[in-house]
Amino acid sequence: MAAKHQRHAEIPVSPEAATHRLAQALQALPRSRRLTVAPPWVTVKIGMSLWSWGESVTAHVQTVPGRGCFVTVRSVSAINLVDWGINRRNVETVLSWIMPAAAPNAQRSY
Repeated sequence: MAAKHQRHAEIPVSPEAATHRLAQALQALPRSRRLTVAPPWVTVKIGMSLWSWGESVTAHVQTVPGRGCFVTVRSVSAINLVDWGINRRNVETVLSWIMPAAAPNAQRSY
């Protein structure tokens, strides 16, 4: 079984804005390759490194009427049983990119 990490967050933006932010964040990850945007999904493949055979980072956007979006970000190692914190770092990096800086009290992370 491959190593993985997943987190959820509610953000006060439209699904289109969330998808756009996710595409930018996933593409900015180190060694990102093959970005795929097919709303409500955004996916990127991460290339191999000295410590990893690569990862797949996937985000799903779900509309929350009157409040914005519920976003799920998941990073899964290609082969590794131990990820040395890479999957957690990928997820945390993406979530930090998509959170609106002007509304810190409006964001909830699960």
